[in-house]
Amino acid sequence: MLLPMVHASAAGAATVDPSTRTSARVNFQSQAATAPAGYTADYGQAWSDTTGSGWLDDNTSAPASLVGNGRQRNSSVSPDKRYDTFIQMQQTTASTGGTLTPGRWEYALANGTYDVTVAVGDATAYNSTYTITAEPGTPNAVTVIDAVKPTSAAPFTTVTKRVTVSDGRLTLSPRGGVNTKIDFVDVVAVPSTPTDTTAPVATVSLAGDQDGTGAYTSDVTVTAGATDEAGGSGVAGITYSLDGGPALPYSGPFAVADAGAHSLTVTATDGAGNTGTATTSWTRATSEPAGTLVVSSPDDAVLGLPTSRLIFSTVKSRPTPPARAFTFTNTGGTALTLSGLATGGEDASSFALAPGQPSSVTVPAHGTTNVQVVFTPTDPTNCPTSTNTTAIADMIRKATLTYTTSSGAGSVDLSGVVTCNVEGNNEPTLQQVTDSLGYNVKTYRTYGNERFLGAQRYQAGSDEVYSPYFTAATPGTPVTLTPVAHYGSRNTAASGYGRTGWIAQGAVGATACSSTCKQLFTFPGDTSSSYTENQKLMPAVTGTTSFTPTGGFGLYHGDYGDVNYTDDGFNLARTTTGATISPAHYVHSIRVYPAYTADRTLIPGTWIVGVDITRVPAYKNNDFEDVVFVLRNATPAVPAAPQPGAATTVNLAAGGTVGSGCQVTGFDGVVPNTAGTQCNAANLAFTSAGLQMTSTAGQFPNGNQQNALYKSFDASTGPFTVTARVKGPITTLSQPYQQVAAFFGPDQSNFVKAEIEYQGTGTDPHATFFFDEKGTAKTIATTSLPGVTSASTVDLIIKANTSVPDPIASTSDPNKVRGYPLDQVSVYYSIDGGAAVQIGTAPVSPADVSKWFSRSARAGVLVSGGGSSTPYTATFSRFAVTAG
Repeated sequence: MLLPMVHASAAGAATVDPSTRTSARVNFQSQAATAPAGYTADYGQAWSDTTGSGWLDDNTSAPASLVGNGRQRNSSVSPDKRYDTFIQMQQTTASTGGTLTPGRWEYALANGTYDVTVAVGDATAYNSTYTITAEPGTPNAVTVIDAVKPTSAAPFTTVTKRVTVSDGRLTLSPRGGVNTKIDFVDVVAVPSTPTDTTAPVATVSLAGDQDGTGAYTSDVTVTAGATDEAGGSGVAGITYSLDGGPALPYSGPFAVADAGAHSLTVTATDGAGNTGTATTSWTRATSEPAGTLVVSSPDDAVLGLPTSRLIFSTVKSRPTPPARAFTFTNTGGTALTLSGLATGGEDASSFALAPGQPSSVTVPAHGTTNVQVVFTPTDPTNCPTSTNTTAIADMIRKATLTYTTSSGAGSVDLSGVVTCNVEGNNEPTLQQVTDSLGYNVKTYRTYGNERFLGAQRYQAGSDEVYSPYFTAATPGTPVTLTPVAHYGSRNTAASGYGRTGWIAQGAVGATACSSTCKQLFTFPGDTSSSYTENQKLMPAVTGTTSFTPTGGFGLYHGDYGDVNYTDDGFNLARTTTGATISPAHYVHSIRVYPAYTADRTLIPGTWIVGVDITRVPAYKNNDFEDVVFVLRNATPAVPAAPQPGAATTVNLAAGGTVGSGCQVTGFDGVVPNTAGTQCNAANLAFTSAGLQMTSTAGQFPNGNQQNALYKSFDASTGPFTVTARVKGPITTLSQPYQQVAAFFGPDQSNFVKAEIEYQGTGTDPHATFFFDEKGTAKTIATTSLPGVTSASTVDLIIKANTSVPDPIASTSDPNKVRGYPLDQVSVYYSIDGGAAVQIGTAPVSPADVSKWFSRSARAGVLVSGGGSSTPYTATFSRFAVTAG
């Protein structure tokens, strides 16, 4: 029920003029408490006309004193002093002093709108239900605090509400609450909005091709706009009326195609209801040049090819798949006729106009017409048989849809795949998939097997690019990952299968794909007996094929514990029971190829992605056409460095320069160290013998190595050899672990070194093979090598390969890993150009294969004091990274 709003006055007292007050900051407290800075204290004084504030009986509206109802807790729970004090508006116990009369508080204010902030609460007692209503019993009533029950975890509540005062007083009542305790109130006037009487300014402009008379010869694009004066109410809307027609909402530029004379009125309305208009008129020529005919298909946006193409697929003896359509768009103002619509080309009989599709159609001016085509392929030949199970059938069908217009003849491409049967070797090869899609890409290695590409990480002679991660080619715009082929095993899962998505570069992959995997889509379960969804080109998905990454990203595909990544470092091979295979094998389950047109023109930002599902070698066949995607608006996150060879070979004895930032002729940079002190240019110099390097105490394992000069190269394309030639004799190594070395690896915590070092054992110097991965360092092998003290040259050699086929005999290979890649690094030395001698007998296999064997790997030279500040100087006359 509404409270009566009766305002009492103290007889005979001077009354405060409410119009002079537009704000308040009042703290409710005990009489003895000191008010917080900036606040006026209220300890329960009855309403006074003199002060223009105070308390009234909430039942009778008579002035009432609540002195004695104020409290101060001195509690650490209180956020500040304002919350530490309060007045009980509805005191329930007389023994605590004060009064049991429920009180409401009023404050004289100028009529207007205010933001009123009210705080309630008690740091030590929670036996209340807080309710406070502003302006009760009036149309302006606002519930500020609404039946809040405090707890020890949340003893205080602070709320701000907008309140309108129209009777010269702000009133706060606790009616409906229980033992309501008010802490403080802040009142701030809301500035009034000045009356807007100025009309907005409407604008309109036209754009299009014009002849010499000013008449338009093309569609006329109309652009409307409006502005309102500074400080005005703002433009609320724009409408337009064409040729006296009804007013229509304007949402953006629009085109008028009709010939003849036209007039247009634009009306702008501001927030205060003021209106402004703008008018214009024009003439569209009655005769218009013929427009351009544009042909498109639903596959064009996915494929990114320069000419339109329609894709089909089916299985031998299955019903004819549904018709698909090209869309013909006429951009001109005169209708165009397409005649002689027919299929042509090498496999013309495998395609036909759909039943009921006329061979002659009209495309209206500025309109579209669809032309339907069906796939009626001739049967494939050379199908697999019991005596030739791996035969590659003749299953691709290519043709054109031809037509004639008044401008001449034209054609667009048709292609399809008809498989011999479903699954296994009946499926198309990856090469056949890309060919049928219209790409000119080499998917398998020279002299390789087209059907089974093999397990090696690199396919020499193919177009494959090993890129674990990508970035958006145009940052901030969506990347698309669209399946264009699905030739995997049938799955009837109602919830879908084949989870596909992306993972941010630097995130941690997981066997089962953790929360770091960002799923885009799945394939719908195939419950039919005809295998319609898992054996086709351009398959359907459930989800989205678009995402907008903010940095580097990799791709993944797979379900549950069998997820495959573009980053092979996550593709740890497993047994059929799910155990990790030892030694570790990192399978290459996703191959990536740049997309080329039929004439071998690179399609920017477009990549073909082939997946061979599962990380279980015993189940893999490495055909990489289980799922094929087209990735668009992407570029490798790591640009390719030069291939090993001439570009990565430098004759240091020919001289060079050293910059103050350690820009050294023949090298690309210095490996960063932990403190950022990796460059010490004073310890580098070219002499007639080569590059002279002097050590400091720093070393790689301690994160403080200086002057570790590196050369960048592409380590993803096969075996390579790093050779650093040191001028002999090596006679001045004198402190433990002083060394001269060649290294390979991405950073100071991941590297291999071939080094000549002093060990202090009496049999120095030593040739040492040193390996550090993820900060775990160890000596793999070391051998005494006194011959270097009289040598003219010493070559430090590192040989590495990311695709060493596992040589295990097939008779002792239960996990079927024979031929699967082992990533191996070995270390050698050579004295005076003699035969290379291996240090130790076993290579090492880095686990983070994508990082070590990247498209921009690092190898280089260094000298180190091994912790000793005694300087050691060595001279390098040659450095090279070569293939093989």
